[in-house]
Amino acid sequence: GDSVTFSDEDLIAQWQEGLEQLQLQKTQTDLLITVSDGDRDGVTISTETGEYYLSLLNDRIYLSCFVFTPNDSDNLPLEETFAAARQRHGLDEPA
Repeated sequence: GDSVTFSDEDLIAQWQEGLEQLQLQKTQTDLLITVSDGDRDGVTISTETGEYYLSLLNDRIYLSCFVFTPNDSDNLPLEETFAAARQRHGLDEPA
């Protein structure tokens, strides 16, 4: 598999250090939603947090979304802790 669960304090400490240094970059994305003739009144958008109904003007609406992405994800010790945890917990054959 491509996942591993661990509670090793030294590996968790590496993640804590990386997360403390993490910075998020806010970017805006405009999504154009075009509806068909059958949806003249509006459109319902379902997300993880609920459903949102948008009324339409001239058959088009623009939905502005803000996305947060890490701009320094190199500080996150994904590969190092993944490899160490797999080896420690017997998920990899010894070299």
